[in-house]
Amino acid sequence: MSEKNNNWFAQGVRRVFGVPVAGEPLVIAEAMRAGRSAVFITRDDVHLQQARDGMGFFAPDVTSLALPAWDCLPYDRVSPHPDIAQERVQTLSALSSAAIHNTPFALITTVSAVLQRVPKGAWLAGGASVVRPGDGAGPGALLAVLEQAGFRRVETVYEAGEYAVRGGIIDLYPATRTGAFRLDYFGDRLEGIRRFDPTTQRSQAGEVTEFVIHRTSEVPLDEDAVSRFRSAYRVAFGVSGDDDPLYESVSAGRAHSGMEHWLSLFHGDLGTVFDLLPADTLIILDAEAAEAAESRLQLIDDYYQARCETAPATAIDQVPYRALPPDRLYLTADDWRGVTAGPNLRAFSGFVQAGDWPDAIDLGGRLGRDFGDIRAQPDADVFDHLAQHIKELTLVGQFFDMLGQMTEHTGVGLGTDTAEIPP
Repeated sequence: MSEKNNNWFAQGVRRVFGVPVAGEPLVIAEAMRAGRSAVFITRDDVHLQQARDGMGFFAPDVTSLALPAWDCLPYDRVSPHPDIAQERVQTLSALSSAAIHNTPFALITTVSAVLQRVPKGAWLAGGASVVRPGDGAGPGALLAVLEQAGFRRVETVYEAGEYAVRGGIIDLYPATRTGAFRLDYFGDRLEGIRRFDPTTQRSQAGEVTEFVIHRTSEVPLDEDAVSRFRSAYRVAFGVSGDDDPLYESVSAGRAHSGMEHWLSLFHGDLGTVFDLLPADTLIILDAEAAEAAESRLQLIDDYYQARCETAPATAIDQVPYRALPPDRLYLTADDWRGVTAGPNLRAFSGFVQAGDWPDAIDLGGRLGRDFGDIRAQPDADVFDHLAQHIKELTLVGQFFDMLGQMTEHTGVGLGTDTAEIPP
């Protein structure tokens, strides 16, 4: 990258050229070290993971969060995977807390994720509970927290979002990335916390000093939420009855597959991811995010129209699908245009700047050679060609400039010099 890195997030810049995909995390880290938080909107989950890995490499010292989209289609009959649902709730809860806004952070997400409406900050902020040894509230208080958070009571805990009770022992599995915990109560006092392996059910050595219980889903199933859903469902569709298993299940306080697609009925009103961000947060689009957003909005409308055009189910084995209008669950095209028209928007491009635009800057990043032409040759030695390519770069001073930047941003000294490169 060129020496202009510290200018791309200045006011007046909107288009940022010379940022190849692999260099995006490096550029975002520069803004964070200059005191700016950023949300990086990638085109899909693959690029989200690439950016997430890159942030871990180039900027391990800064706070980085990920917000994936639901892994199901708009207006689907299935729910998102529990691991994705939990990661979303944890990230959204973190964004709603005051603590994370005290230092710059990066939110890595996708077009599909930011086009989904989300619960409002007040609900998200109230969903975390810290558990520590020595707590004297008793197991009953913990079980109430777990029920409120959406955990499922089972005989034996195997998956995230489950808990089990055996006398004074409570097993619970808050999230895949945190692992499962075994809590040992003596009366009302929590004596100790250990990890355990859900596969073998064996406790692991070492005491845990604390952990946090987050909600397992964006859908609340407490008494108030169920009441809101029942009222709003009848207002929206004017019907309810034995032919609607969604309405029956939720009325009984039970989770139902696909209920997330009626999310606004549980909350009364939804917000957006952007509502949870500080006002000066940079909103960065990857090179194909704008096109991905247009396609996603069209897909949402297509699925909604398909649901509306399907004749009401009359056969005994068919289940009616009563779809909410898209603006109850997703941003509209006008909402998206409002987001991208703001002064904090930056659009990355891997291409060279082709014109002299006042709102553009070229950071000088270029795609490196991938040796695809060499790898396609069955008898070619890729390492020989790599060594020759490095030799050529050293003649123009580029190779060690790149190594210097790698050392500066990662703290890893590579210790290579020209003499070590094979002739």
